[in-house]
Amino acid sequence: MVVWRGRRLPVTHIERRWRTPEGPAFSVETEQGAFFDLHYDELEERWTIQPHPGFDSEALESAEQAEDSLECSSHKDH
Repeated sequence: MVVWRGRRLPVTHIERRWRTPEGPAFSVETEQGAFFDLHYDELEERWTIQPHPGFDSEALESAEQAEDSLECSSHKDH
């Protein structure tokens, strides 16, 4: 799970893992198709997240709104 600007984004795939002098790092893909680099600073015990170049936050928001709409409409039938 990645949290970007208050949104929880499930991770579907870890593209790459590596180690920096500060700690482990990962490049991941979310369900919405967004890619992020995650870095853990072991001394600070803190994670940082950085979207990949070309990240389109508007496209991510549109995808989430479409998912919410589908979820709401499927619950109306039950």
